[in-house]
Amino acid sequence: MTRLTGFAIGVLLAMPGTARDLHVDPVSGDDRVLEGPYKTISVAIRRAKPGDTIHLKPMVYRDYAGFYGIRGEPGKPITLDGHGATLEGSDPLDPEQWEEIEPGLYRGDHLLERIDDAMIQRWFFYWNGKMNHMGRTSKGPRADLKKPEDLKPGEWTFVKNPDKENSGAFYLKLADGKSLADEKIFVPVRSAGVQFGGTGEKFNAHLVIKNLTATHPYNDGFNIHGHCENVKFENIRAIECGDDGISAHETAEYTVEGFVSIGNSTGICDTGAS
Repeated sequence: MTRLTGFAIGVLLAMPGTARDLHVDPVSGDDRVLEGPYKTISVAIRRAKPGDTIHLKPMVYRDYAGFYGIRGEPGKPITLDGHGATLEGSDPLDPEQWEEIEPGLYRGDHLLERIDDAMIQRWFFYWNGKMNHMGRTSKGPRADLKKPEDLKPGEWTFVKNPDKENSGAFYLKLADGKSLADEKIFVPVRSAGVQFGGTGEKFNAHLVIKNLTATHPYNDGFNIHGHCENVKFENIRAIECGDDGISAHETAEYTVEGFVSIGNSTGICDTGAS
């Protein structure tokens, strides 16, 4: 190869519009670098340009993918390829956030900064490998939550704070002799696995999300708000989400090819003009 040819190839590779591969590695990534690998999915999405592909590793990410006014171009979508990755919506319960108010009964009022009625309708704890909704679901039975003193081992409840809007305390009841450290309890701290938002000039368009699983958020696996165009989901799964597998609102437009929904309130529930 001549020096001139090599120079020409280098110029072509550096030209604006050249599709790039962006990688996300939560272990070794660094969000401060320009070309990655990045530590978080959100930074990779913000750095992506039309034609780029964001690659996840086939592992569990305690993270979510948020698209807010992100646009590719016709024929040059921005692609998020999970390669079999799972976006986990829950985190391990932190015993330091809980107070034992009587033997086996724990109170926690610092789980989230804000918690409203809609969240409580969907709420669960992932407890010893199972979703614990206390027999409630957002689009089905909604039994009244128990009083803390009426809880049996393996149950939970929530009591509103009458002095502060959208706040309150959770209660967990454990079996005799058990501690929070003994139990495998996970708290759903993220609202969705993949989330869209944007209206007016800041809408989402020309995006592909594929080969990805969303599990254990307190709301939807794939939550789509605002306006979006030419958004395609391929080979995705929503497993044990607090509400719907996919839920689109307002004027969202999307297609899905290859979708598995297990253990959600519904598989797909779209509203408005979506």
